[in-house]
Amino acid sequence: MITHFFIESLQIPFRVSFKHHSATRTTTETILVKLEGPNWNGWGESCPRKYVTGESCESAITQINTWLKNGIPFFDLPSWDSFCDAHKDSIEKNPAAFCALELAFFDGYSKYLNIPVSSILGWQKIEKTFHYSAVLGDGSFSTFQKLAEAHLNWGFKSFKIKISGNPEVDFEKLVWLFNQNSSLKIRLDANNCFSSVNQAIQYLQHLPIPIEAMEEPLESKSNQELLALIQSISTPIILDEMAIRKDDLLPFSNFNQKIWINLRVSKMGGIQKTNQILKLAEELGFGIVVGCQVGETSLLAHAGLLIAQQVSNLKGLEGGYSDRLLENDPFKPPIIFGENGSFNGVEIGNTPGFGVRLGN
Repeated sequence: MITHFFIESLQIPFRVSFKHHSATRTTTETILVKLEGPNWNGWGESCPRKYVTGESCESAITQINTWLKNGIPFFDLPSWDSFCDAHKDSIEKNPAAFCALELAFFDGYSKYLNIPVSSILGWQKIEKTFHYSAVLGDGSFSTFQKLAEAHLNWGFKSFKIKISGNPEVDFEKLVWLFNQNSSLKIRLDANNCFSSVNQAIQYLQHLPIPIEAMEEPLESKSNQELLALIQSISTPIILDEMAIRKDDLLPFSNFNQKIWINLRVSKMGGIQKTNQILKLAEELGFGIVVGCQVGETSLLAHAGLLIAQQVSNLKGLEGGYSDRLLENDPFKPPIIFGENGSFNGVEIGNTPGFGVRLGN
């Protein structure tokens, strides 16, 4: 039985600011949910973003309070499924809010059963070494160079670069990075910076280095315009904000070799919905990236690894920054990359709950 719940907004300063076309961040923008039972507690996390799902921390907290205003109606899988069915419409409209609640339930319930979350769901448990991509923001050249050198020294072979859309600014960075190691795998994230299809085409045609793919190129977020772009270029396109629900994938089903999907647990409404979208994306033949939210803690990072474990052909994995970005990650042990951007998930894969705890 779940006896109490708590919700709070979390603000942790970053060690360095992180900038892209849609936002500049110096602190986390996160909510935490805690569910309490007689001898256990469960923690959940999400990172609401206005420009992604239309949610804010304030609106997500309000929505969770609304769902639970008459008490906590779930305590096991059947009652959880009943709760989800009863609130299907509001869950669809508030995916980040639901994500935090869902993670808290599965974290607590699996602790109660003393098994990993994967065992409750019947999924593959986390049991391999993952390799993260470096993610570099759209800062000045000197800032970019400093952060890129740090990641190169850590041994990263895969990079995701936030771009401004201005060739004079972006290309200098890209050429410098390529000259450090021409075998790097590099993908670009435009964060919807191009105002037209032609502008995006011109940018891609003049790129001075080879890239794997470009994420979210168009400001309009129009399916028709993006399909027009896809038919005009050879570069694969990564859908992020344009791929939140299963139906969002269907307009692109005829271009499977040119489409990748960025799966982020928070924006998609938790691990169950993310896994459903993953399975559809794999059926359609899309490439898969498991992304993260800038400033997430090791709790949400664990949920990302659980999804990554289910992917048969992972194109990229983002996150694992923990205390390298946050002044303090409240969840321990930290999910933080090591040499070559690697993280061995075997230990957390065998731990009840999401494998992390609050505090030391």
